[in-house]
Amino acid sequence: MNMVVTLWLYGWLYYPFYPLAVFHSTTAVELALQERFPEKRCRGLQKLLKAAKDAGLLTDAGFPSLQNRRDTVQAIGGTGAAAAPNQPYVDVLIATLPKIRNRFAHPEMHTIMPPAMSVDALILAAGIINQLRPAPHLRLANRKIKRVLTANGRKELIRTRVEEEDKSLRARDRASQMSGTPALDLVLIRLH
Repeated sequence: MNMVVTLWLYGWLYYPFYPLAVFHSTTAVELALQERFPEKRCRGLQKLLKAAKDAGLLTDAGFPSLQNRRDTVQAIGGTGAAAAPNQPYVDVLIATLPKIRNRFAHPEMHTIMPPAMSVDALILAAGIINQLRPAPHLRLANRKIKRVLTANGRKELIRTRVEEEDKSLRARDRASQMSGTPALDLVLIRLH
């Protein structure tokens, strides 16, 4: 994913890099899904995304920018804005992301896109990949190993959730998103 971000940064100097960064971000998503589900390798991006959803790894809540985007659309539309769609965002992704990837893989014409449109693809890819493999500090915070005395008198190691640490990390992530951190910085921070 670092290559995708670097390619996006160099797009400022050469605009044709932006669509290439979008294509490689969808490729990075597919590679991450294949690594997460090795038994479903070579099944196609749509089936891999569906497997991630069925496994409970991809959820609407895992896309922090989603609510922001919906609020922005409603604010722009004013009181007459259309109601939010009933279809879950993850289902929309399962239906559209493979088509977008195929459009870039098998182009019918040369594509130029502005930086803002292409950075959305990077944020989306980072959101999917981060849900598949949470950042190491989140994985460590979710489990704490304790040595406890069991009923039969043996000491055993038991994993327990540390809810307070998990809540504080989520609150810190939300605060960084609300602070106006540029989208690219968010991608760079979450992927390292």
